[in-house]
Amino acid sequence: KRNLSIGEIVCQLIQVCRIEDAVSPERAAEGLASFDNIVVMGMGEPMA
Repeated sequence: KRNLSIGEIVCQLIQVCRIEDAVSPERAAEGLASFDNIVVMGMGEPMA
C-alpha cells in the first residue's frame, strides 16, 4: 500500500467536479462545481 500523491488527490477532486457538473447542468453553466471543504481522513496528529 502507498499514500496518494498531491497530484493524485487533485485529479480525483477534478474528476468529482466534472461528474457533479454532468449531473447538475444548471450549476455547470457557472463553471466547475465548487467545494467549500475537503476532509482528508487519517491526516490528523499522531497519538501521543
